[in-house]
Amino acid sequence: MTHSSLLQSQSSPLAIVYPESLGSSSLSPTRLSQSSERTVVDRNDTLQDSCNSNTTSEDGDQECALQRSLNNHNDPNSKSEPISLPVFRVMVLASALFCNTFMASMLLPFLSFMVSDFGIAPTPKDIGKYSGYLVSSYMVGQFLFSYRWGYMSDVYGRRPILIIGLLLTGTSFLIFGFSKTYTMALASRFANGLVNGIMGVCMTYMSEITNETNQGSGFAILGTARASGIVLGPIVGGFLSAPSTKYPKWFPKKSLFDIYPYSLPCMIGFSVATTGGILAIAVLKETKILASHTDLPTHSTAFPVQDQDECISAETEQSTERSPLLSASAPLNPTRIQHTQPEPILQLLRSLPVFLTISLYTNLNSTYIQYDELFSIWSRLPPSQGGLGFTSSDQGTGFAIGGACLFIYQIFIYSHVERHFGTLQTFRIGALISLPGFALLSFATNYSQTNRTFMWCMVAVAQITRTVGGLQAFTSMFVMISNSVLPRSRGSVNGFAQTFGAFGKMIGPIIAGNGFSWSLQNSLGPPFDYRFMFLMLIFQQIVTLLLSLGLDKSINHRLSEEQDIME
Repeated sequence: MTHSSLLQSQSSPLAIVYPESLGSSSLSPTRLSQSSERTVVDRNDTLQDSCNSNTTSEDGDQECALQRSLNNHNDPNSKSEPISLPVFRVMVLASALFCNTFMASMLLPFLSFMVSDFGIAPTPKDIGKYSGYLVSSYMVGQFLFSYRWGYMSDVYGRRPILIIGLLLTGTSFLIFGFSKTYTMALASRFANGLVNGIMGVCMTYMSEITNETNQGSGFAILGTARASGIVLGPIVGGFLSAPSTKYPKWFPKKSLFDIYPYSLPCMIGFSVATTGGILAIAVLKETKILASHTDLPTHSTAFPVQDQDECISAETEQSTERSPLLSASAPLNPTRIQHTQPEPILQLLRSLPVFLTISLYTNLNSTYIQYDELFSIWSRLPPSQGGLGFTSSDQGTGFAIGGACLFIYQIFIYSHVERHFGTLQTFRIGALISLPGFALLSFATNYSQTNRTFMWCMVAVAQITRTVGGLQAFTSMFVMISNSVLPRSRGSVNGFAQTFGAFGKMIGPIIAGNGFSWSLQNSLGPPFDYRFMFLMLIFQQIVTLLLSLGLDKSINHRLSEEQDIME
C-alpha cells in the first residue's frame, strides 16, 4: 500500500480505533478488552476533571489539549487544536543539537592550518586532500554506527542514547584538540563520529512530542539550534585557534595553548557538550516506553492520540495482571497499544518514501559539506591562485555571516512558509535558494585585490543564501523522514538516515578536497580551474531537486499505527 493511500483523517491529529474484544491466545491487532476500555473511559473522565480544575502543569496542559481534541473528535465541524510545545524539553533538544553542530563546524576555519602544522602534506596544494580525509574520518565513524544508535533508541529508549552521545562526543572532541600528530587527529575524529548518535535521536524525540499542528514550529526550533551551532562554531574555532599567535598578551609563548594551539576551542566544545548532557539528565523524560516480552504484545491495535512510540498494556487470558492505561507515572501522551519492535531496515527501504527521503538527505549532506570544505580550503589561497587570501579569523567571519538573518527567518518565518506551501514544496524552495550562492562565490576572487568591500558583499550574499536555503531544506527533510515511516520505526529510520547522511558527508570532503587539488594542478583553464568544484555543487543540487519529484504531497503528513493495521 502506498504512502498516500495510507493517509486518512488528516484533518485531525487524533485517530481512534475502538477494538471489540480480546482473542483467546494473544492480543488481536484489532481488539481490546472491555475492562481496558473502561479504564480508558475512567482515565478520560479523570483527565477531564483535572483539566477543568486549572491546576495542570506544562505537560498537563499539553495532555488537556489532547483531551479537548478527543472530546471534539466526533464533531464534524471541530478543528484540530494546536498543542503547545513542551518548552523545556524542546529547549534541551535544541541545546543537544546545537552542541552537535557546534563541535562539527568549529574545526572548519582552522582545519587547513592544523593539517599544515602537522607537516603531512608534501606541498601546499595537497593540504586540501589531507583536510578532506580528516573531515571524512568523522563521517566514517557515523556511517558505521549511526543506524545502531537509532535502533538502540527504539529498544532502550531515546533519553539514555542522547545522554551517552553528548558525553562521549564531547570527550572525543577534547582529545582531538590535543592531537600532536595527523594520525592522532584522524583517530580521535573517527571516534567522535562513532559515538555520536545525537541528531537522529533528537529528530525522533521531537516527532514524538509534537503532532501535525505544531511539528513545523518544533522542527524549526531544532533547525535554528542546528544553524546556531553552524554559525557560532566557526566563530569560536576561527578566533580562538592558535591564541598565542593572535593574542600573545593573554596567551604567552610556551603556555598550554601555545603547545596545543587548537585545544582552546575544543575545550569550549567539550564544556558545551557536557552541559548539554547534564541538562538532558535533568529535564528530558523518556518518550519510548520499554516493553518486556511478557507484558506487551508483538503487534498492536491503534489507539493513538499523538504519534508517539508509547505503549499501554492490556490483559490477556494468560495473565491476570493489568497495567493501568495512561497511569500517572506514564508519559503524558501515551494512549495506544502498539507494535513493540521496529520493522527490519531492508523492509523499510522497500517503501519509496523512505528510500527517496534518505537518498535526498544523503545528497543534501554531501553537497553542503562540500561547499563548507571548499570555502575553507579555497578562501585561504592567495588571490594569484584564485583564492581570497583569508586568515582563519576571516574564515570564521565568513562562516558566521549567514547567521545575521538566519535566526529571524528560522524562528519567525519558516513555520509559516511550511504551513502555506507544505513540507515538500518548502524543501524544494530551500534547495533552490542555495543555487545562486554556489554560483556567486567563485566569482568573488575577481575583486579580492581591486575592491575588497564588494568582494565581502559577494561572500555575504553567498553565505546567506547557502545558510538560509540549506537550513530550510534540512529542516523540511527532517520532517519528511519522520513522516515517511510508522511511529515504531522512527528511531531506526532516523538512525539509518544519519548513517547515509554521514556517508554523504564522508565522501563529500574527499570529493571536494581531491577535486579542488586536481583543479589547481591541471592546466586546463576555465571551467576546470578552481571554479570546477563550484560548478559541481550546482549540478548536485539540481540532481537533488529532480529526485524530489518522486515524492508527492502525502509526505507532508504522518503515518500512524492504525494505518499499519489497515494494511
